[in-house]
Amino acid sequence: GARVACHTNLIVSTTSSSPMTGDEESVTPPKNKWDALNKSRKDAAWQKFLFPLFYAPMLPLIRIALRNHPRYRNRAYAAGIATGLAHAGWVMSGDSSV
Repeated sequence: GARVACHTNLIVSTTSSSPMTGDEESVTPPKNKWDALNKSRKDAAWQKFLFPLFYAPMLPLIRIALRNHPRYRNRAYAAGIATGLAHAGWVMSGDSSV
């Protein structure tokens, strides 16, 4: 049968018979593995990158709301900073390029 070189430098037979059954089969190109990877990354992105939009506005609000209670204000602000740093560490630990 005719042979065609596909983009992955493998030779794919398009009209040869199957070695197991002897039947004619059509060859379909392999699916792009990057499409599946990008979809999974896109689905998980809201967890990683939208979280700071929720806790970042809380820092000034903590200062304003607890302005008359410096002891609680400092503890709440420190907890907010610790949450942000913990989140940043979690995101960076899951990134293979770091």
